[in-house]
Amino acid sequence: MKKLIFILIISCLHFNIFSKALIVDCPESDKTGGNQHIIHCEIHTDTLGRITAINTNGKLQGTVTVKYEGDKIILTKSYEDAEGPHTRKKNITNKIKRYMKDEVLNIEDAEYADFYVYKNSILYYMYSRPDNLHWRFEYVAKNGIYEATFNYYWENGWYQQYPGTYKIFFNIADLYNADADINGNNFYILRNCDTKLAQVCIPFLFQTEPLVYSFNKYDATSYLKEGSIHYMPSNLASIDGLPWVSSNGYGIDDIITIHADMRNDLAFAFYNGFQHGEKEYLYTQNSRAQKISIRHIATGKVSEYVLKDTPEKQIVELPNVEGEVGMYEIKILEVYPGTKYKDLCIQAIVPHFIDYAEINLVP
Repeated sequence: MKKLIFILIISCLHFNIFSKALIVDCPESDKTGGNQHIIHCEIHTDTLGRITAINTNGKLQGTVTVKYEGDKIILTKSYEDAEGPHTRKKNITNKIKRYMKDEVLNIEDAEYADFYVYKNSILYYMYSRPDNLHWRFEYVAKNGIYEATFNYYWENGWYQQYPGTYKIFFNIADLYNADADINGNNFYILRNCDTKLAQVCIPFLFQTEPLVYSFNKYDATSYLKEGSIHYMPSNLASIDGLPWVSSNGYGIDDIITIHADMRNDLAFAFYNGFQHGEKEYLYTQNSRAQKISIRHIATGKVSEYVLKDTPEKQIVELPNVEGEVGMYEIKILEVYPGTKYKDLCIQAIVPHFIDYAEINLVP
């Protein structure tokens, strides 16, 4: 009798001991963009990486349980809507078809035909056909988790709209499987719980490259070397540490080149001058950029800007190149002269997602 009870207890605990919970917090918003509450999703997988259950605190998302019987997959969803509680079952037999064509991920089944491109930490979604851009998720790493911000595409522009920002508390290795069929089935299971939950997990299911990485490269026509200290163009990538310093005195006509995935809603955050927390005098002693031009090399579009003489962050809206990716040239036209040294210094030029309320400088 004791043995039987022990076996029953172990059987009941089996799910919690041997399954792994992957957490995603999904914002649920109304169409005015106001967040109502967070849907907390727990994705459980077995030792093979197959999803066995999805538990949420959302009534409409409900809970999903999955049973595997050979090639047969039985999905049961329990949820509640305005009409009351429901339970429905589905049988899955590798319904998802997926293939790559011209860097576009095609995901098809009897109900959907969707197209996705994942590039430079952004997942783009095309509805029904590859040329119908609809929305994107922008992924960033913050404090050991991933945040994916939803933006909607409308009339050649991007707009942050509901549902908002998702938080993902796991890595690619936790969900990606070497078995493509398992990945496809996992996507289908996730989508039966919540469509956006499935879509935000696409980079974790279907690609193995680092999810978020630094894609910006810096170069310049000159930079100063003082013994073992090099004021290199790569210093511009961060406000910490040394600045970039021209070796051309005031730096007039020097060109800084930045190779980045710059979209039409991305700006540059300029940090002018030599910024050293303990030696604030270095800012005025050295020269600072005053008038600059920014040229998008692929399109030839050029805009000029006048920077303020301040160590504060200045947001510079880029020439609208309609999502083109490529090289930007920043040319120094005029400077604020230093009180002691000619050397032109710029602490950092960092890509910055636009909050249109904070734009300082426009062409």
